[in-house]
Amino acid sequence: GVTEIRADISTSGNQTYHDAVELDTPADTVTLTADGDIVFQQTLRSLTDGEEQVIVNADGVTRFVGDVGDNSQRLRRLETDSDGAAGTTEIGANIDTVGTVEALRFGDDVLLINGPVVLTTTASGVVPSAADVVFERTLNGSQNLTLSIEGETTFTGAVGANNAIGTNTGAAITINSTGPTEFQSTVQTASGIAQDDAA
Repeated sequence: GVTEIRADISTSGNQTYHDAVELDTPADTVTLTADGDIVFQQTLRSLTDGEEQVIVNADGVTRFVGDVGDNSQRLRRLETDSDGAAGTTEIGANIDTVGTVEALRFGDDVLLINGPVVLTTTASGVVPSAADVVFERTLNGSQNLTLSIEGETTFTGAVGANNAIGTNTGAAITINSTGPTEFQSTVQTASGIAQDDAA
């Protein structure tokens, strides 16, 4: 089945979506808030490509098990823990957005739980910053990560400090981005960083 979300949802406990989730809100923005975890077991998509913004604020874990924005149903923007919640985000699938303002922002610690993980952003229109990606805190996880970002990617916190990025097979981080990538703290990988000649 499919769960269609058309309004904000706030719970005192967990939110777990066992089936595919499609977003179709009147304001093209949905905020999901939980005192516990918010888990997407399957895909998370905008009903109309590039239309929906999702803000996920969980005091526990925000977990993406299925792809986000696949099937040409990309999100406009995804943000986690924008309210300063003390949670973490776990990514176990690919994320694809087409943005009009800052495509991806992770306000909490991020852990790669399954991979390889590919993050893709496309700027809608002529504003490159629409495709920016920001990791405000740490990034860890023994999975390979590929960045295909049209805007700027900023890693504010340490990368791989607690759990080195990568599987030790192939490049731990592959940068195929057309925008710059900035590491503002330490970086530890299992098998290095590869950058495309055009990136």
